Amino acid sequence: MISCKEASELSVKSAEKSLGLKGKIQLWFHTMQCQLCKAFDTQSRWIGKVASNLKSDEKFTEAEKIELKKVVGEKSNM
Repeated sequence: MISCKEASELSVKSAEKSLGLKGKIQLWFHTMQCQLCKAFDTQSRWIGKVASNLKSDEKFTEAEKIELKKVVGEKSNM
């Protein structure tokens, strides 16, 4: 099984859409056993989706910042 450090690296790659089949399987097996890495993977994917929808000159509104802090805080308390 891969380490938590390796799992976090795979999560980041997965959020960037550059993860191969072997990496996906390794990450899946690891996150089935490690709840902290599962939460990190979920957060990475969510942040990746949000970031990909932003234009380079676009800024978060105050309401979006509050919502982002709330969602990340909830996920980190898992």
